[in-house]
Amino acid sequence: MVIGAGAIGRLYGGWLAVGGARVSMLARGAAVAELADGLTLIGPGRRDRVRFEQVTADAASLAPADAVIVATKLYDLEAAGKLAARLQAPVLGLQNGVSAHLALRPFHTPDRILVGPVYSPAVVSGAGEVTYPGGDKRIAVGNPFGPAHPVAARLVACWRAAGVAAALSNDIMRALWVKYLAVVTNAALTSLARLPAGVIYRDPALRTLARQSIAEAVAVGRAEGVALTDADAEAAFTFLAQLPPETVASMRQDLDAGRPLELDAFSGHLVRRGAALGVPTPFHAVVHACLMPFVDGARARR
Repeated sequence: MVIGAGAIGRLYGGWLAVGGARVSMLARGAAVAELADGLTLIGPGRRDRVRFEQVTADAASLAPADAVIVATKLYDLEAAGKLAARLQAPVLGLQNGVSAHLALRPFHTPDRILVGPVYSPAVVSGAGEVTYPGGDKRIAVGNPFGPAHPVAARLVACWRAAGVAAALSNDIMRALWVKYLAVVTNAALTSLARLPAGVIYRDPALRTLARQSIAEAVAVGRAEGVALTDADAEAAFTFLAQLPPETVASMRQDLDAGRPLELDAFSGHLVRRGAALGVPTPFHAVVHACLMPFVDGARARR
């Protein structure tokens, strides 16, 4: 069962179906009708067509599941985690950030929680379509509280059968934090500066802010006990500097569209954990303060 029929839910759920799993989708709005007749996954040199076992907006009608994948925005994760608990199955949160397991923990026992970062960019390119234009066709999953539930190996096997480089991670928090170094920086700078990557990571002053952002995230992660290295920091900066020039973070896209922001789980999380651990985060404190008026979307500011 996949909760969240946006681009990421469609892509990773669709890949499971390509790999032989029986997949159902909990969707809302127009997505129910769009997916009722199936989904086409469009990637470099490849098109896959899948059908889902069930597509519904009615949570009460959901059939039992072996695993529940929650592919929502981070600000919706707590509500989705509570809903997933009704299905009495292990839950996998697929989000970029380092706090998904904390949002799921009130509703699930530690042994039934899985998390993983999102590596593959995707867009809903049409009714019943999702396009992944390139990037990493991979996924890592693990349990930050201990050994992964056995269902994780079954999910990984299905993704591998679909040609996805899927793996179980014995240190999923490190995997999340390594991705987070770049994600939290790009979200902060493309949103605050209202500029794309091609400008930000070629401007000397903004490059300095990018390095400061990464350094703050590394310091907080290390204080949390995550084994982040100087090489991880440099790799994050290199990744950002090599982004296509027009790239902006998904949070910037939400900001432009007047939608709610994942600010609380990005810069906000760093600021709070830094304060608790005695780690200064001045750059992210400014980002958080400046973007807070937009956190609930345009409608909330009227």
